[in-house]
Amino acid sequence: MEPAALGVPIVTGPDVSKTREMSHRLVEAGASIRAADADELTRELSVLLSDPERRRAMSESGKRLVARSRGCVARVSGLLAGLLAEESPPTGASGEATRPAAEAQRPPEVVSTRAP
Repeated sequence: MEPAALGVPIVTGPDVSKTREMSHRLVEAGASIRAADADELTRELSVLLSDPERRRAMSESGKRLVARSRGCVARVSGLLAGLLAEESPPTGASGEATRPAAEAQRPPEVVSTRAP
């Protein structure tokens, strides 16, 4: 389970290469702080330890972000299934695909919604 789901503020170092997208979303939501170095990490932790209201606000932001993201895999799977169903080849009386062989073997196009 992610720390945001547990209702705790998140403080990370500068390397978030394995969790780049979620880390960015958590920082944007106000649920996480990304410290550039050990000195900044020490300062940020000191502020959080002395400011219960900030900890609470960050925790709530994280919980809201996680709640909005729940069911994401199911939603995307449903969208993909719908797209694939639209791309299914029409069938003749025998149940065989009626599209030309070259077209039937071409994979469906996938459109990314991620920003470059």
